Amino acid sequence: MLIVPDIQDVYTPLETDVIVQLSECRQHLELLLENIPTMFQTSTTAESCFGAAIKAAFLAMKSTGGKLLVFQSGKFSFLPSVGIGALSSREAEGRTNISASEKEAHKLLQPADKILKTLAIEFAEYQVCVDVFVTTQTYVDIASISVIPRTTGGQVYYYYPFSAVSDPAKLYNDLRWNITRPQGFEAVMRVRCSQGIQVQDYSGNFCKRIPTDVDLAGIDCDKCILVTLKHDDKLQDGSECGFQ
Repeated sequence: MLIVPDIQDVYTPLETDVIVQLSECRQHLELLLENIPTMFQTSTTAESCFGAAIKAAFLAMKSTGGKLLVFQSGKFSFLPSVGIGALSSREAEGRTNISASEKEAHKLLQPADKILKTLAIEFAEYQVCVDVFVTTQTYVDIASISVIPRTTGGQVYYYYPFSAVSDPAKLYNDLRWNITRPQGFEAVMRVRCSQGIQVQDYSGNFCKRIPTDVDLAGIDCDKCILVTLKHDDKLQDGSECGFQ
């Protein structure tokens, strides 16, 4: 566990200090996980530095890439409210806009801050895939938070309203499958078509730097990628179309 007081200019020591081999440190890691609930049970901090936390974790694993699991929760606030990529509540604004104009309401589906998108592109560049688990009982700006897993080939697990009685089993099963399912890292995908057809667009969780390629920091058996095809030339009768 690393405590970084500076949440605006985040730093991390050498990755050897915080990234460890599971086989060598399993007992210490299990002890840490068991102690986390009691470590902070008396905390009265109402703020969340989501952006700073993931930036610090990214810096620690930047040289190798891999999978980052983020758990966003809190006693008082479920919204990243301080540090890098801090957000403000758009709930009241959204209610007003929905009644006033559908065009304005549509903005609630877009990220409120460009900083998280910039971070996400940097994560994808260094092959760091991010999955976010959100356990919330109040408003949380999923449209802004989800830009990171969406760009890095990750996923958002959203539990709302979270119940400490009924939801732990689902959270456990989701986390267990996330860790044990078949998955790959640092992949590039391109769909090729025969003459007369071309790829118009790709949709899914990935980063696309050039029109023809899809960069996947992470890919697993639960992900789908939609490919939109365009018929741009005459096809000969009886001829076959090929896709690769």
